[in-house]
Amino acid sequence: MMNRIKGFISRALSLSGGNLKDPRLNELFGGSSTDSGVSVTPDTALTYSAVYAAVRVIAEAVSSLPLNLHERNPGGGKSKANSHPLYHILHDSPNPEMSSLQWREASMAHLLLHGNCYTEIVRDLEGNVVELWPIDPTIVRPNRTEQGQLYYDLNRGKNFITAANMLHISGLSFDGISGMSPIALARQSLGLSMAIESFGAGYFGRGARPGGVLTFPGQLSPEARQNLRRSFEELHAGGANSHRVALLEAGLKWEAIGVPPDDSQFLQSREFQVVEVCRWFNVPPHKLKDLNKTSYNSLEQMNVEFVVDTLRPWLVRWEQQLNRKVIRPNERGNFFFEHNVEGILRGDQASRYQAYSVGRNWGWLSVNEIREKENMNPVEGGDVYMQPMNMQSLNTAPTAAPATDPSLVAVPTQDPTAIAAPAAAAGADVASTALNGAQITSLVDLVTQVGMKLIPIASAKAIAIASFPFLSQAVVNQIFNGLDSVPTPPTLPNPPATTPARSHESIILRLLDDAGERLQNVECSAVKRFANKPQEFLAKLDHFCAEHRARVVSAYSPVLEAFGLTTDLDGHVQRHLDQFRSTWLDFSGSVTAAKLAEAVSEKINTMKGVKDEN
Repeated sequence: MMNRIKGFISRALSLSGGNLKDPRLNELFGGSSTDSGVSVTPDTALTYSAVYAAVRVIAEAVSSLPLNLHERNPGGGKSKANSHPLYHILHDSPNPEMSSLQWREASMAHLLLHGNCYTEIVRDLEGNVVELWPIDPTIVRPNRTEQGQLYYDLNRGKNFITAANMLHISGLSFDGISGMSPIALARQSLGLSMAIESFGAGYFGRGARPGGVLTFPGQLSPEARQNLRRSFEELHAGGANSHRVALLEAGLKWEAIGVPPDDSQFLQSREFQVVEVCRWFNVPPHKLKDLNKTSYNSLEQMNVEFVVDTLRPWLVRWEQQLNRKVIRPNERGNFFFEHNVEGILRGDQASRYQAYSVGRNWGWLSVNEIREKENMNPVEGGDVYMQPMNMQSLNTAPTAAPATDPSLVAVPTQDPTAIAAPAAAAGADVASTALNGAQITSLVDLVTQVGMKLIPIASAKAIAIASFPFLSQAVVNQIFNGLDSVPTPPTLPNPPATTPARSHESIILRLLDDAGERLQNVECSAVKRFANKPQEFLAKLDHFCAEHRARVVSAYSPVLEAFGLTTDLDGHVQRHLDQFRSTWLDFSGSVTAAKLAEAVSEKINTMKGVKDEN
């Protein structure tokens, strides 16, 4: 017996390194009796609903995420390494008895309760991983040889595993090896929570009344006292007997001496302890079904915070340890593990479809990529990427569209005294704030549906504003409000078959006006800068017109090409530039050089309808 006691104490001292206050001794001695009088161990802590919910929600979230093995592509990017043996071991089944979810869920439960999870790596003769087996963390202890090499002691020296064959994932740690048990660190908080729960259960179990005493004016024999206590508890103890009428005979009186739950803030204490558990496990309260301070508007953002703040640190721990221990050294540069969190970050349907629309229209998502994100099968021809017609490389000179009939489309009047409110910040890139051909086609389809009375104008406006953020509200109003009063197009001699319909003519004119307004914003900003140096005004104006041609082309060409009206684009652009240059050239000759900057600023303010505050 003494040898057993000595061995037990020796193990305790070796486990704690001589520190009798080490939290790991709590489990060895059957848990810590906290100040609340409740013994807290990982097993007893799981009986508290908040702890169980926190462990379950994190373990299930991590284990249910797809864990994929990727291979780096030579030209950049990555692809799933489906043919690699490790892919199926980690993604499907790590051993003959468990699925990947079961193994990772159990490991995460070990990690959250004990601060460490251990998995033995079984390799073949060539060193390839063939199986992964989880190990109970209570029987494992990291240790070092006399040469300082790390190994893992199992069952107090009965077995050991080398560091290379042990997948060890630890939580918060001071030495980088052994993680600290959250349950051991939180034993006082959890002890209080469990004590409050025990108090509530006992309170209702004793008849939903606090403790008290029965008083008797005379003196009772010991046998009479036992009979009186037994009969009273049989009639009134337990939740089923609460609120029954008590009959007191021979002068008996009941006097309560306990504190009512309302006075001890019983319910408030229980609610606070749930939040306390959330702090220890870094889980948002709504994941533990505490919805007191959660609104529908904030729920989506809180789910994102759960992934970023709660799950991401655990996922990184898993990925880095798997890359270190499971992938062979000669493959680590080309292969890596990564969790796919897109599914858990999915927003509502409207938000997803709007994001897909932007990615599709601007050319970084294909139809099949979008279908894959929506768990749909690919379609033939769905791997083509769209290229906005008004986007090009800075090193590529703009090319003019083939000329046809210039009379099909009227050039928007460049009257500098009738500039509408700017739709984009002055100096912004016109191409980056313009609709591309595909977007214009979508807008035409939307207008057509309104014209056919398939959707109301109000709904069409809302869709246009959400889908085409570069169009101002004023332009959208002009497009749709003009459907009931479309101006009659000019009579054309021998109009071709491609002449746009009256509603399309209205859209063309308004989109060209919108493009002209965007160009005018850039032009006014440039002229205002040039006026600060009157002696260089004309030279800068000519230089600007030369480089401004590309902007004018990018603004007008998508509109014309979308409607099949690829007219004499060069002539169209040249008329715009000539009118802009002549307007400011004539104006500069009407004022003195000393007052040019002030006069230009006043004219631009007048054009934009801005009053002089001075």
